[in-house]
Amino acid sequence: MNSTRELLIIAGWFISLWISYHAFNRAEVYRAKDKIIDRIDKMHEWIVKEIKSIKNDEDKVKMIQIVESFTASKLSQLELSASQYNKFVQYEVVDLKLILQIRNIDLIEGNIEETIKALNDSIYNLSESIEINFSKFANDSIFIKLSNRYHDLKAICFSLVSLWFLFQILKFYF
Repeated sequence: MNSTRELLIIAGWFISLWISYHAFNRAEVYRAKDKIIDRIDKMHEWIVKEIKSIKNDEDKVKMIQIVESFTASKLSQLELSASQYNKFVQYEVVDLKLILQIRNIDLIEGNIEETIKALNDSIYNLSESIEINFSKFANDSIFIKLSNRYHDLKAICFSLVSLWFLFQILKFYF
């Protein structure tokens, strides 16, 4: 009787710990998503500002080369962050193909207005896709989320069974 009560207490602590971990994880996921979107928006504002500041063709080539090198490094960092984020949440929230579309926009050739329109469209599509995918992720049923956390649940069950056996052994000897 006494070991059953202790087992229930420990099980309660495990459940409390799991709920706390889940709440922390959910807050971290929200924060990371917002950080990625902020990073996209800031990069977009900077690129558009720099492209609009171009006055003549000589400035255009020099400035756009600088913008392209900056964009390439920032897009690489964004791709890495997005890939890590997708692995962390075990769901494809950020579509890496949309980041590739932004990378494929040619900033040197073409009209400045067309380039800005292409950037605006691509970045809007990326931001919208992140929000839609995150909404799907956040609103999935509990069964889908539990199936994604199968290994965590196995570990919890194994721990509870191990504790039960430990209490039974201790009860036998004492």
